[in-house]
Amino acid sequence: MAQANLLSPAITVIGPAVDLAPDLSWFEPGPLQGRRIALTRARNKKATSDWAARIQELGGEPVELDLIRIVSLAGTPEVTSALQQLKTFSWLVLTSPAGVETFMAALRLASQDIRALALCRIAAIGPATADALLSYGLRTDFMPETSTSAALTEGLLPLLQPTDHVLVFTAAAGSSQLADTLHDQHIPCQSVAAYQTEAIPAHSQALLQNLDRIDVITLASASAVDALADGIAASSLMSLEQFLACQIPIYCIGPMTAQACEARGLPVRAIAREASFEQLIQLILADETTQSTGVEG
Repeated sequence: MAQANLLSPAITVIGPAVDLAPDLSWFEPGPLQGRRIALTRARNKKATSDWAARIQELGGEPVELDLIRIVSLAGTPEVTSALQQLKTFSWLVLTSPAGVETFMAALRLASQDIRALALCRIAAIGPATADALLSYGLRTDFMPETSTSAALTEGLLPLLQPTDHVLVFTAAAGSSQLADTLHDQHIPCQSVAAYQTEAIPAHSQALLQNLDRIDVITLASASAVDALADGIAASSLMSLEQFLACQIPIYCIGPMTAQACEARGLPVRAIAREASFEQLIQLILADETTQSTGVEG
């Protein structure tokens, strides 16, 4: 098995039983058959397992190596203060599923529940955030067509009145575009750091150690990009030049992630313009089809 580079799980059939191969095959080869896809996103309960299941459904092998972890800031003075003033806000803006989880955790810590949002409209940056809200029985009042800070700002601004008061739950290092624009328009806005990200150096090193077993790398945030680039810089295994020589395609979710790659010298094969893993998968599948047919786009 070692010489044939066969990986577990595997079944070895010897002798006349080989004729039963069609009956022993319990799955149909998928379009990602034999491809190993690195999932480097921070774990988010159900989401990461859904990503892995989707890859397996298509015949690929998910390799889960979270390059960052999410650290909730629920219970910090800033978050607690915002919740104490929750009735004064007319809009709540959430920019990620992690922000939703932090908001709900903060509500529980404050002995409150979703009834505290009875007078508040809700905006979500994209489908993943909207789905996270829906899991708590909360529907969004606004979501931009494109999951970017620019689209969120552009779409939300016409819905606001000068008397509105906006609360934004976002990452500690998140974009300040919405808050800055609202302040320029003299619309009261409070931006609260709901969570922060931390790199997991051991995982970036594990990714580099197993690079010969990785066919595709997916990146879902700028902080994941920085974790990978910093891991390469700190590694004794390889330099950036050696990493690039491996020519492993990198697929990004969102333009900000792609911009972070460009800033750190990491080439991007394709960008999912929406914060959607399914769109990312479709880009990978399109490339696989192109490579298998020899047709160039």
